[in-house]
Amino acid sequence: MRVTFFSIVMSVVWSSCLLVLFTLLRKNSRLLDLCSIPGMIVLYAFGAVRMLIPIEFPWTKAVSAAVVFNPAYTFIRRQIPGVPLTVGRLLLIIWALIALILLIRIIVNYKSFYTRMKGVCGLGRELEASGYGIEKNVGIRIYQSPAVEVPLSYGIKEKRIVIPDGGYSEKETELIVRHEKAHLENSDPAVQLLANILCAIYWWNPFVYVFRSNLEQIFEIRCDKMVTADMTPAEAADYLETLLKIYRNTTGEHIRTGVGVIENAKAGGDELKERFEYLSKHIGRNKRDHTGAAAALTIACLLLVISYSFIFQSAYDAPQLEDGAYYIDPGNTYLLRRADGTYVIISEKEAPKEISLKTAEMMINDGFHVQVE
Repeated sequence: MRVTFFSIVMSVVWSSCLLVLFTLLRKNSRLLDLCSIPGMIVLYAFGAVRMLIPIEFPWTKAVSAAVVFNPAYTFIRRQIPGVPLTVGRLLLIIWALIALILLIRIIVNYKSFYTRMKGVCGLGRELEASGYGIEKNVGIRIYQSPAVEVPLSYGIKEKRIVIPDGGYSEKETELIVRHEKAHLENSDPAVQLLANILCAIYWWNPFVYVFRSNLEQIFEIRCDKMVTADMTPAEAADYLETLLKIYRNTTGEHIRTGVGVIENAKAGGDELKERFEYLSKHIGRNKRDHTGAAAALTIACLLLVISYSFIFQSAYDAPQLEDGAYYIDPGNTYLLRRADGTYVIISEKEAPKEISLKTAEMMINDGFHVQVE
């Protein structure tokens, strides 16, 4: 197994294609019914895995794509004048530096968020969790504070639910708490953090932001479905009315690091409309979830295996051989790395010979295997 320029490119291409496909599935109500909400989450998870593991396996088959990859590979191998770097290494350094800055910003933002939430909770009052069906050993604490305008939940170890102080009846408050409790039970804040980290690593890929947005919407629909699973149509209508009331009370200036009952609706009403339509069609329909999740898992595994089975890469015509010359390839030649870091080329055609580090790197990128002395 190894990571190369081509394996990284294929990882981005495949994961982006998968995320686009899964987005189309989510937008189509019939296909969403087929896959189910748990199944969609499985598909998104596999898409993220494909992006995070850009490796090439020994059994991966190389496919020539000279038209696209020859110019690209030549470009990244070009030496920058006056700088001991190739274009590819410079781009890699820029990628890593910006990703590091964004990861640091995530850490700072989360620390700032938790500090701020301590003050927010301190301004309000703690509600008795048992009054909302939450046992003490669950570790979820509920606060009602005037410092928030919409409900939210946060925390991985210390789980908290914060709801606005006033404006909602006891029944509406109960529905809000049940939704936020579902977020915490599903570990949505932790998954949201992982999605933010993925966006930081692949900051230049617009599809990761689509992935994060779609994942948040799927989380909201899943929580809606959990809350309304045992409701009558009339009770579900009350729940939808509560969602609409929260949306109307939203100005868009609320805290955004947690997850919440109206998380996606802050950007517009389309997401809330989608949730309304889904719930309206699926009240009491929970039988297909297991079948859909199993089908999605099968599809995801199949697509993942296919995506690792072949890789597109550059291809060059072999040069004309002079008398006494011969071809070397990974089948008849390998590299031996000495303890001091130097490389020796081992070939069936001639005696072992030391080569430069630059030559060794080029051969490794071209698929030659390395053994350690």
